[in-house]
Amino acid sequence: MNKENVRSILANMVMSRTISQSLSVAAKLDIADLLGEGVLNIYEISKLTSTNISFLYRMMRLLANFDIFDELPSKNFKNNDISSLLRTDHPNSFKLMAIWLGEKPIWQSINQLQECLKTGKSGFELQNAYPLYDYLENNNSLNDLFHTIMRQKTRLIGNTIVKNYTFNKFKSIVDIGGGQGELMVKILSTHTDIAGAIFDLPLVTQQTMSLIKNLGLEDRCQCIPGDFFKIIPDNYDLYILMNVLHNWDNKNCIRLLKNCSKNIHRTDQRIIIIENIIDNSVKNNFNLIRDLEMMLITTGGKERTLEEFNELFKSSNLKLINAHANNSGYSILELCSSS
Repeated sequence: MNKENVRSILANMVMSRTISQSLSVAAKLDIADLLGEGVLNIYEISKLTSTNISFLYRMMRLLANFDIFDELPSKNFKNNDISSLLRTDHPNSFKLMAIWLGEKPIWQSINQLQECLKTGKSGFELQNAYPLYDYLENNNSLNDLFHTIMRQKTRLIGNTIVKNYTFNKFKSIVDIGGGQGELMVKILSTHTDIAGAIFDLPLVTQQTMSLIKNLGLEDRCQCIPGDFFKIIPDNYDLYILMNVLHNWDNKNCIRLLKNCSKNIHRTDQRIIIIENIIDNSVKNNFNLIRDLEMMLITTGGKERTLEEFNELFKSSNLKLINAHANNSGYSILELCSSS
């Protein structure tokens, strides 16, 4: 690789934040939705989005130059495979995540990286004076966006999770930190003889119960409010923790896992952890980007290697008995009591 190529690669990386912010703004302005399957001139897009036509064109030209949208003659634009992911109706839509990462409290937290490294505090807390989850409780719009993204993410991978684990060997299942119940709904819809429960904070379970009733699953699914750092519902065959542990530091993860392990009284009871696993041997590893974002946005959150997960399990009276990798990008770690 010659020196000019090296410089170009580094320059693109340094300047990529401009592309990231442009993607977020394009998502907020619903540009991919406005284009749909058709073609619009920059004048039409500007009018529909109430933006300055000259500035908008410069942003769209940049995105098209990096293969996000296609630019046609006479400043016309259309969607392509990449920009279509910013459409609301795309089955794998990335629109809400693009908006989330461009929201001021999130974007400005990422700018706190240097101070984060020096202090050991999260960028979000340094920027916004509160930890992420405390902040969300007092910001309805950002809180709604966050939970919608979590629900969408679970919906995208839920089918793969249900296909890759034998949930039907259990009669009762509780999803700890189960949010608005996307995974539990998929499990109960697939296995009609299972009884389920969703355990989360009171504000979350109030909303979730309405969704469960609308789906006609209230006879088979409870919504239980509570704090998983204090107590976990007892007497379930399977405990699920999906995308929970990566939000917390090791100390809090062990607190939570110990609360779960206290409820494992029988040899046939299980806990499953559904998380991204870092493999340090993989080059250009997206999970490492995700890990740095967890460092910046959550208080103590991180993505972990399998060895790091095992250390948590050993400290919580739990033993890893199976690790199921699947094409969703997530792994299912199956645990039993080590005593």
